[in-house]
Amino acid sequence: MIELDNVSISLAGREVVKALSFSAAPGQLTAIIGPNGSGKTTTLRALSGERDYRGRIGFGGRDLKSFSAHELAMDRAVLAQSISLGFPFKVREILEMGVVAGDIHSRQEAERVMAEALERVDLKGFENRIATALSGGEQARMHMARVLCQISSPVLDARARWLFLDEPVASLDIKHQLSIMRLAYDFARRGGGVLAVMHDLNLTSMFADKVIMLRDGKCHATGAPEDVFTEANLEAVYGCPISVSRDAATGQLRIYPSQTAA
Repeated sequence: MIELDNVSISLAGREVVKALSFSAAPGQLTAIIGPNGSGKTTTLRALSGERDYRGRIGFGGRDLKSFSAHELAMDRAVLAQSISLGFPFKVREILEMGVVAGDIHSRQEAERVMAEALERVDLKGFENRIATALSGGEQARMHMARVLCQISSPVLDARARWLFLDEPVASLDIKHQLSIMRLAYDFARRGGGVLAVMHDLNLTSMFADKVIMLRDGKCHATGAPEDVFTEANLEAVYGCPISVSRDAATGQLRIYPSQTAA
């Protein structure tokens, strides 16, 4: 379980996350949503151990600040919003960075995990490609494979492990958006936890078990997608008219701007 209790974060002297409290449970995909500048990525970085904060963050029953870097690497993997590569690494070398940070102890196991991760993100056979020569979407999927190599099993020694994903589908085509979200959903269903910063509200409604809606660094609403994604909540947070309906055939929520082009 992840628990934030009255967490505040300041950047350059300005408070961007304000007395934020929420929880996220293993076995679920929890999405953090909100407009630009609402504190989503900053919150995820604090949870990752990369950003200082005030208040308390509990991680698996322990205070987050009590974890060493090695312990955090064993229990959570982070997919950042953007990653710049300053050297022409091969894809294999990027994946090995995840392997080294995780719990894999033999070369044979490492080879198996890397091959499986590449296949799961639709990059089979890319091991010896130069990472910087890949398209933006291919690089995003490569980094997803890296985090899957680091946290190759959702549960370790009866302890749930976590994927922290910051806009994991932002640069992907629709096919790969769905496949990456299914990977995250499957990881949660196998006992791990997933905390994902999301902008696509329709994908969020399809895959999230719980939604944390942020506005100006505070929690505006939290709960199941059908409870959070009301027209009143969405208009208050995003500042524009938004319509919410259900697909007659599937019952799936459909969320879209109700304004027409001028």
